[in-house]
Amino acid sequence: MSRITERLRPATQVSRAVLLLFALLVGVLVAPGRAEAVSCPGGTTDQSPIVVEPEAASSTTTTPVLSVLLETYNGVGSISGSLFVTDSAGNAVAGTPMATGSVLSGQRLTYQVPAGALSVGTTYKWWVTASISACVHSSSSPISFTPTTSTSSPGTTTGPDAVTITGSSLTAETAKSDPTACSGSPCPLSQNPATLDVGGDGASHWVSALKPDLSAIPTGSTIDSATLNLKSTACLNGCAGDTLNIGLAQDDVTTRTDGKSLAAVSTTLTASGAEAAGTYDITTLVAEWADGDVADDGILLSASDETTATSGVGYAGPTAASGAASIKVTYTPPAVPSAPTSLTTTAGDGGVLVAWAEPASTGYVEGEHATDNDDPGDGISSYTVSAVNAAGSTVATTTTSTTTEALLTGLTDGTSYTVKVTATNPVGTGPAASATGVSPEAVPGGPTQYVQAVSQMLNARDGLEKGTYSTSTAALASDSYSTYVSTWLGYESAADVGVHTAESANSESETSDTTTLSNSLAALSADGSMVTVYTTADETFTTVDTKNGTTDTTPGEAIDQDAYSFSVTGTVPQISQAADADALVKPVTAASEITAYSASLDGTPAGTPSALATDSSTGYFTAGTETVSASGGHWANLSGVVAWANKWYDGTYNGFSDDCTDFASRALHYGGKLNENTPSVPPAHHSDDHYWFQSHGLFGATTSYSWAGAYHQANFQNIEGSYFYSYALDASPGDLIFANWSGGSFSGISHTGVVVKNHGGNLYIDQHSNTRHNEPLLKEGSQKTWASGHPNLHVWIVSPHTKF
Repeated sequence: MSRITERLRPATQVSRAVLLLFALLVGVLVAPGRAEAVSCPGGTTDQSPIVVEPEAASSTTTTPVLSVLLETYNGVGSISGSLFVTDSAGNAVAGTPMATGSVLSGQRLTYQVPAGALSVGTTYKWWVTASISACVHSSSSPISFTPTTSTSSPGTTTGPDAVTITGSSLTAETAKSDPTACSGSPCPLSQNPATLDVGGDGASHWVSALKPDLSAIPTGSTIDSATLNLKSTACLNGCAGDTLNIGLAQDDVTTRTDGKSLAAVSTTLTASGAEAAGTYDITTLVAEWADGDVADDGILLSASDETTATSGVGYAGPTAASGAASIKVTYTPPAVPSAPTSLTTTAGDGGVLVAWAEPASTGYVEGEHATDNDDPGDGISSYTVSAVNAAGSTVATTTTSTTTEALLTGLTDGTSYTVKVTATNPVGTGPAASATGVSPEAVPGGPTQYVQAVSQMLNARDGLEKGTYSTSTAALASDSYSTYVSTWLGYESAADVGVHTAESANSESETSDTTTLSNSLAALSADGSMVTVYTTADETFTTVDTKNGTTDTTPGEAIDQDAYSFSVTGTVPQISQAADADALVKPVTAASEITAYSASLDGTPAGTPSALATDSSTGYFTAGTETVSASGGHWANLSGVVAWANKWYDGTYNGFSDDCTDFASRALHYGGKLNENTPSVPPAHHSDDHYWFQSHGLFGATTSYSWAGAYHQANFQNIEGSYFYSYALDASPGDLIFANWSGGSFSGISHTGVVVKNHGGNLYIDQHSNTRHNEPLLKEGSQKTWASGHPNLHVWIVSPHTKF
């Protein structure tokens, strides 16, 4: 069923994920689920990939998010998808297909249509085809949708509260910027002057600065507007109508003592306008200051031709009797969050798995005011999930602060419950989202056998990767539930053995490798033919790396949210399909990570950086090196990137269900102190890869494609002139690493990680979706993440930086 249907009929949410896997397993069309597979010459229907559960978020707008779960027939390897959109006359919109991409089996292909491609009032249809090769494919059924609203930027509005920052709350300084303007030496700064001079007077050049005190704005407020007001009171050798640049200072302007050092403060251009304009929109800047995302180091006021100007303007200072310089800020004070959205429930034996999306309003702009200010999150400090019985008593409850899903246990099979989820921020707890009629149901033979079978299979895979076993039969020889999982492990084993082969060939080995399960739930399908185990699989391992004759020992961790489905119609249950549990149960939203690319809508990449060089005879990275060239701009603090990634690899998901690129962006920004590039009207530019930001303000929470989309982050780095390496040996800890699972196309990139260690060209990765810490790039050989088992995998590594 579609999630739109679920929202209209909350009771159907109980069996949602189970129905999805049921459709996936037996090939039944669950509208709008899997369509009949199509077999081409050279292919067979039973080898066809599966397209299941197409979903559209924001489908009443002209920028819908279109998403499908894709599966290979045996759960192994990557799969390519093509997304088509036609109008009411059947004409293709933005190409045939509109967008393409590749994902690992069991994950989602997702694309958000940019503004301008669709029209309000027009009915469209969309569908997806999936392929493993050029000749074997499946297709979903077309789904209709009609946008009723556009996503054009709203007009200017103001919050209910306002403050004007001026006088002693707005520190000001001005001086001549020429190095020898005062008797051969730099001129001292004039503090809180009556006039702020900018430009030239024919003999000297002037620069000024302002630094506001924002303490009058309550912490957590949403900044709705901010205007810098300057009144021209004098002309310096004439008013020629030059451009005033307003630059975000990268160092505290109040620590400077003379005009030369003030003019030398590094800045990011925040706004500009005619010197005589009088008012300048600095909303984005003040919003960043107010939430602590950017340090309030002040702004620099300078002429666009500051070093050559022969004319300029004098503005009234903040303490002037008339026309005093000021910053007027309107804001919405913090409040409790609204109810979580898109609530879904999956009932199982003795429990229920609950997933949701963040509230439409978090009520609180957290930024770096968070307790852990290097992981600000989305303003929500925790979610509380509870089950309430018919008598109104709460019988189970749990709280989570790191994700938007939770498992409730200790429930009685056959009993109907109401499931409630509330969000809490520093102000308080908001209203609940509710799902009624949620009834746990027993599975045949009890849940233990299924959970133990999954545990035994995953540990058998660990043994294959470690080299303890060389065949799936040997790996399962002592396991009590080997018959449950032997066929499926047979699919996985070649890739697992390949991991051991690859690591051995590159001087890596594992001294320990064990997987433990937690938060497990077994759920029965609607027709009783299958049992699905949802579980958190936590694998811990230690890698011994002797590359280049030196020994390095690194503990690592891999955490997966798994869903394994057992067919229970025969004499012995058998695993018959697997998927990423998050892709099954978490709702698709406007924040879902983009994993597809449109050649017609996303533009041509700014050049095509080459993937890392590989040895054609071995398939491993070429052991070369090169001279790395640097360009101007701001480079990330790479050690800070690594420290952040290592600290938060199992931290919050920031409102995203799939957030590999959001995780990398937060590591760059909060750990590496790399500045965002935020436009004055974020919604108008969120699909433009010249920008990189996550903004909270007048237009709500707006995230650029480059912040949370793998290809778009890679393209942003390329536009910024960042350096893409040719050889793995040259990569540094703190660099970003990108993957295209099914080919060498730069625009096909669909995954991002952070390099946290490089030992002689052997790379180690931290990432989200799925969670990895200190994982060797060669370790994972099948689904989920980086893989030697993907013959078409291509990898790019970039040293991140920005021009601004």
